[in-house]
Amino acid sequence: LGHRLLLSHDGNSWPMPGRLPRPYDLLLTTFRRRLVSEGLSEATVQALLIDNPRAAFAGGVRLRAA
Repeated sequence: LGHRLLLSHDGNSWPMPGRLPRPYDLLLTTFRRRLVSEGLSEATVQALLIDNPRAAFAGGVRLRAA
């Protein structure tokens, strides 16, 4: 399933009073470390954070008809 997921976030788009803003690198830093600590392989993490977005932006992702 990991080869079919595309992750995103908008932490800085919604500032909350009394909380520090989340940086835009959250997925590539904090969340990446969490994925590894939870047991995901380096290959799966690479797919989620690098390969899948690259394929999507290159037009390599096709949607299936419902």
